[in-house]
Amino acid sequence: MQHTSVVLLCLLLILLGPQNSFSNSLVDSKPTCCFVFLRKNLPHSLIKSHDITSSSCPYKAVMFTLKKGRKFCAHLKDQWVQDYLNKVI
Repeated sequence: MQHTSVVLLCLLLILLGPQNSFSNSLVDSKPTCCFVFLRKNLPHSLIKSHDITSSSCPYKAVMFTLKKGRKFCAHLKDQWVQDYLNKVI
């Protein structure tokens, strides 16, 4: 009976512990993927930031966040995307 209490206490501590450090060490269970893509290039002056989608997504893409907060996806293989990434890196 005492072992059961200790096990339950340990499980409770794990579940209530620091979520960020625990979840960051796991594989992304809900990756942000792109399924709709831009057909034209974005002016570099409008782009605030970019993120490359997870390797678990069906398409290799870049998600661009614009200065006004809107998000758009583009195929990683598109030439303008490659040019942008080479410029900012």
